[in-house]
Amino acid sequence: MIDRYFGSMNQSAAIQKDLPTGVDRHTLDKVKDVVKKLKGVSIDEMSEELGVSRTTARRYLEYLVLIDVCVAKTRLWHCRKASEKVLPFRIRNWNLFFQINEG
Repeated sequence: MIDRYFGSMNQSAAIQKDLPTGVDRHTLDKVKDVVKKLKGVSIDEMSEELGVSRTTARRYLEYLVLIDVCVAKTRLWHCRKASEKVLPFRIRNWNLFFQINEG
């Protein structure tokens, strides 16, 4: 009866329930908005944009890669010409560039 009156779980806990520990829905939405707005972002840029540590920015961006919302890329420089290579998840490199997954 008490659960029926108060609800078995408050609304914010229900929204947060499907996310891993350390990932907040509100912040995750902000990260997605920044990636879309800037059409791609590095960990350092995300850190500055949100005012969070690089570790926090990396955690959120890696989570977006894990759920196929973003892709992680890096630029390989050869003879003054940039080429891009898609990288596997969990590369520990501060020079990664994250974009919304178009496909």
